[in-house]
Amino acid sequence: MIYINRNREIDVIEWRKSIDMLGLWEKLTKAKTIVIKPNLAAGTYVAPKTHVISDMNLLKSVIEFCYKENPKAMIYIAESDSTGYGFAFLKFQHLNLPACLNLSPEIENHVKLLDMTRDQLKKVEDERLIMYTTVDRQLWLSETLLNSDFTVSLSNLKTHAVTGYTGACKNLFGCLPDFDKSVNHPRIHKVIHDLVLAIHPDLNIVDGFYGMERNGPVQGISIDSGYRVFSNDAVDADAYAAATIGYPPGKVGYLKKLAKTLGKQIPNRAETVRKYKKAGGFLRVMNSIGLFIQWFGQGIANFGHRIHSCPTPFVLVITIARPILLRFIDYEKLKLWKRKFFK
Repeated sequence: MIYINRNREIDVIEWRKSIDMLGLWEKLTKAKTIVIKPNLAAGTYVAPKTHVISDMNLLKSVIEFCYKENPKAMIYIAESDSTGYGFAFLKFQHLNLPACLNLSPEIENHVKLLDMTRDQLKKVEDERLIMYTTVDRQLWLSETLLNSDFTVSLSNLKTHAVTGYTGACKNLFGCLPDFDKSVNHPRIHKVIHDLVLAIHPDLNIVDGFYGMERNGPVQGISIDSGYRVFSNDAVDADAYAAATIGYPPGKVGYLKKLAKTLGKQIPNRAETVRKYKKAGGFLRVMNSIGLFIQWFGQGIANFGHRIHSCPTPFVLVITIARPILLRFIDYEKLKLWKRKFFK
């Protein structure tokens, strides 16, 4: 379900209309915890009003509406670390959250900052995952996030140097607790696929008032497209929003993977409102080359980590053959073998 908001300032009537249309009323009003994930990439140094991050006025509006309709709920503003020492707590400090929102004291008492890198983590178990499927690749996310009763993905409408397009789904990449998320870039579409399944945000907002073209998500050109896309489905929100900027949703890797997993067609019914320019050709080529080198290098690094402490030739053989052996042998049994021959 899609709702288009064309008013920069959203009043209570429109908020209620959108939430009711998306079928989220009961879930919102009964929630004990509400987690809002804004886009705070580069939030340790960019200006608060730049299109790089979420519109703070919109974040304030979301919080005030949630409190008005459900004054008993605890509302969390959630963020995790980013590449380049972009610690979540430094983002909160630099942006002066939540003080910069100028919330009333009554509302601010119901708002907390959630550092998803330093929160208690919980392992995600889902047979539909395609990236986090082995002992070596496990998906651990903030327990507060996973236990939330109502989750909001608050993103900007942008082109993206790596994924092509970014919105509600890619915004969840910022939920990974990893200190350095760049290691996930070579497999980013699989990672985003799994995050959407794990978090399944209830309300997804793609803000075209704070759009960006060219070399997004940080170094692009700011655009005000004059609308926001609301949806109760992250895939639908992104498919619709991508189409409005002339980016074919079927060419977005993570949307294709999610559509296949969920058994749904990628919606492509929106007319282009304003075609966003993609990142330059040279940058796209260098991205492809760099990601391949990074993927290859990570494979070598992982191999080196596995063999550096092998005490015997037999353990070395088991270690090298480990990925194949795990397809046929239980992990605990394989560990038992290694301990037996480690002596």
